[in-house]
Amino acid sequence: MNKPITPSTYVRCLNVGLIRKLSDFIDPQEGWKKLAVAIKKPSGDDRYNQFHIRRFEALLQTGKSPTGELLFDWGTTNCTVGDLVDLLIQNEFFAPASLLLPDAVPKTVNTLPCKEAVTVEQNQRPLYGQDRTSVIPVRNPEQNYMPPDSSSPESLEVSDTRFHSFSFYELKDVTNNFDERPISVGGNKMGEGGFGVVYKGYVNNRTVAVKRLAAVVDISTEELRQQFDQEIKNDTPPLSWHMRCRIAQGAADGISFLHENHQIHRDIKSANILLDEDFTAKISDFGLARASEKFSQTVMTSRIVGTTAYMAPEALRGEITPKSDIYSFGVVLLEIITGLPAVDEHREPQLLLDIKEEIEDEEKTIEDYIDKKMNDIDFTSIETMYSVASQCLHEKKNKRPDIKKVQQLLQEITAS
Repeated sequence: MNKPITPSTYVRCLNVGLIRKLSDFIDPQEGWKKLAVAIKKPSGDDRYNQFHIRRFEALLQTGKSPTGELLFDWGTTNCTVGDLVDLLIQNEFFAPASLLLPDAVPKTVNTLPCKEAVTVEQNQRPLYGQDRTSVIPVRNPEQNYMPPDSSSPESLEVSDTRFHSFSFYELKDVTNNFDERPISVGGNKMGEGGFGVVYKGYVNNRTVAVKRLAAVVDISTEELRQQFDQEIKNDTPPLSWHMRCRIAQGAADGISFLHENHQIHRDIKSANILLDEDFTAKISDFGLARASEKFSQTVMTSRIVGTTAYMAPEALRGEITPKSDIYSFGVVLLEIITGLPAVDEHREPQLLLDIKEEIEDEEKTIEDYIDKKMNDIDFTSIETMYSVASQCLHEKKNKRPDIKKVQQLLQEITAS
């Protein structure tokens, strides 16, 4: 028989089933990162640095839960459920906190509550559907769920979770029938990406974002297969070193344009650098971009976003600064030199940025990592680009060059 959970229960004593439930709450939206950076040593220093966090993220590639591994590792320090719940509440993870110690969560906290109905204020409801009900039914997890009419094409199957489920019609209601007009002109459209459109809505006096996924209808599976055969299997030659230098320069120019206009991209990575038919680099995907009024200042955010294998140490702590883009670009430069992906669980080191440490420790040289498939290798310019990458990857943000300096250094390579 399981012992009751109390504040003094050790985290390492929690059963696997409960850890899995906690992970279901914390894994989505990379909430575990927020928890990890909040965990401290007895000295007050951070227990987990960016290298630890990147290794936790690498577990996703194997199907493991970063939250589960984080709690397992932290549990070896004899931390208690009370310690964990305190951190969860501080970081507004109220649902998992109440799962452990229900009485510890303040009664005033509204976690999109488990009520029989979620009311939409009349003055906040969209003009669309004024004659419709202003109450959106939401299932109470303690009640038995009655499945929707399977004859309805819009019905959605609801899994047995503690998450609320909304029908398609309810989502239409709170988003003003998916109003395509921008918010600035009274509509509901917040933004658009490759996977769909995000709309603003109101539920229970709270602003919510609703993402309507877009179906890929322009290309068939067979066409994708043919494209793969043509571009990959037909021995398409790798990019030459000269071409890679041009791409690096073009990407730096794009970042410079953003920084000059007081924009921080926050997700610089090779997947977000597109090439046109002339192999001109274009920075893409501005979904995480953030404006900065006073560019010399660092802004803090409670939401940690980005791609961990490219993220600077301060970005993992929630700092927003243009120097984080510089760090990420340093990883991209390593990819350009080596032809290796930023993270590979089957490789040592798993994180490409860790080769910098190996080179500094004189275990290896950059020549050991050069992409040998290039037919125009120039060791002098490669060493120069590696020097730029190394400067970009400095642990301390103030020691990194700004994008203008990076541009200047890369121009010296392309001009030679």
